[in-house]
Amino acid sequence: MISFSNFLVDPGVFAFAGVHHGIDNMDDFLLPKLYTYEQVSQMIDLKVSTLKWAVRTGKLPYRKYGREIRFTENDLLVYINNCVVSSASHAGSEATNG
Repeated sequence: MISFSNFLVDPGVFAFAGVHHGIDNMDDFLLPKLYTYEQVSQMIDLKVSTLKWAVRTGKLPYRKYGREIRFTENDLLVYINNCVVSSASHAGSEATNG
């Protein structure tokens, strides 16, 4: 466990035990917000079972802490951007099926 008494914060400088880590803004050091399946389901209006399928198939990136699975906003953006279907490719598949 990290003891926060070892952190030395000076304006414009972040140091741990006296070592500068090149972080000039403490906002860069904030941890990302983590979301559960249920929160993501409400955010992007998909069923939890669909999200679990996306995780199993590798389509939705995630973080695992013990048995708990969590998602960052970046994970969701990657998933959403990878789900884009171009109208040209969709129209082409309809033409071959019709």
